[in-house]
Amino acid sequence: MVTSVDEASDARNMALAECLHGFIIEMDAELRHVKVWAADESLLVCPASEMIGRTIEEVLGPVAGPRLSAMMREVFRTGESVRFETPLSPHGRTQWLLTDLKRIEHGGKHAVIVFGRDITETKMKDEALRASEERYRLAEQATQDVLYDWDFETDAVVWGAAAKEVFRTETLGATSASFFERVHPDDLERVTRGVGDVLASGGASWSGGYRLLRDDGSYADVIDRAFIVRRDGRAIRLVGSFTDITQMSRLQAQLVQAERLAALGLLAAGVGHEINNPLCYVIGNIDIMLDAGPFATTDAARAEEEDAREALRDAREGAERVTEIVKGLRLFSRAEAGPPGPVCLHRVVESSLKIAENEIRHRARLVRDLRPVPVVQASEPQLVQVCLNLLVNAAQATPAGSSKVHEISVATGTCDDGRVFFSVTDTGAGIAAADLDRIFDPFFTTKPVGAGTGIGLSVCMSLVQAMGGRLTVESIPNERTTFTVTLSA
Repeated sequence: MVTSVDEASDARNMALAECLHGFIIEMDAELRHVKVWAADESLLVCPASEMIGRTIEEVLGPVAGPRLSAMMREVFRTGESVRFETPLSPHGRTQWLLTDLKRIEHGGKHAVIVFGRDITETKMKDEALRASEERYRLAEQATQDVLYDWDFETDAVVWGAAAKEVFRTETLGATSASFFERVHPDDLERVTRGVGDVLASGGASWSGGYRLLRDDGSYADVIDRAFIVRRDGRAIRLVGSFTDITQMSRLQAQLVQAERLAALGLLAAGVGHEINNPLCYVIGNIDIMLDAGPFATTDAARAEEEDAREALRDAREGAERVTEIVKGLRLFSRAEAGPPGPVCLHRVVESSLKIAENEIRHRARLVRDLRPVPVVQASEPQLVQVCLNLLVNAAQATPAGSSKVHEISVATGTCDDGRVFFSVTDTGAGIAAADLDRIFDPFFTTKPVGAGTGIGLSVCMSLVQAMGGRLTVESIPNERTTFTVTLSA
């Protein structure tokens, strides 16, 4: 047994134990307790006096004892110090100890000094922090909101995990400048002014909606809610979250567009009915005039009468064209698609062409290549809507007054697999390769601002897919662009 240290050494070790808020234990080569200094004996399994001369297993028991014994033997053998954390339950409550094992030479023999420090409070705070961080992470995952923390003093911005998904990126900027670079130019001044006003006025929160640029070039619609953290009245941080409402905004816009189309359909049906009635009088009276006579008795009078009849025939032809346009409007105005049925594709194309004729004639030559095809299973009103939209898009892809330069061709045919297609091709500006994958996205448009909403092709795709068909596009910029609708016969 190693002899006890002198009283001065005891005093120093007890003072050290008090500084550690823990204990110091000296053990011999047989792993028996030689001396114990404890600032708080509640940290010990048993009173210090009862530990002297006993082994680790005798004090700690068969569960914790063997592990600690093995670690001490290794310290005795190598002389390398060891630090570890361990839980103990000396009096029915779990306490955490930070323990250091160090080999020393004492009285010509080796001994091991055990320094134990109570870290229960620190451990509990760490556990509480981890639990809080886990709740934070789970809440972020559950809501899919993007959380952020902007430190005004360092200009550092810390992002939550969802930011990468919303921004569609693997790298996030760590400063406010990198964030504001993503705000849509049309929204930037409003957002910066709004945040600045709240900061200057001493306000506690700010909220607003704006658009954020993604790495793929598209914009996300977001709603941002932020709180200002102040110290002595001075704003030091902006902590908040924003919600990606892009999909919701698109659905709302599609609903608005659908309501507009429904209203347009009702208007077209009403106008068509009102136009159709007087047209019957006009055509009927023209027929009466054409069937009457001849009245002239001289060659000069007969020539004048023939000129008048030619004018009447032209008037009747014009009235018939108005009748066909009205029929197309009535077909387009059927709000309810109804169940799919056999549809004549040529009738759909011709009805659409009559409505779009005025849009096309001043921009391009119209070429028909309508080969015989079987009827298709589809909704006729919806198919007219699709065809009309593709025709109008083709016309708008060519500049006005270029009918001698550009061409729009409409073709029908049968695929090798028995399916039926119709296509619309124009020789306008075309679509850049980078935009082809996005051309059917809602609100994406290559038209100038104010010239298109970017909703038409998205609606066409939805209608064609609902009919079990496919809508595809091929484009060579400044040469030609072809949209093809394929349906089951």
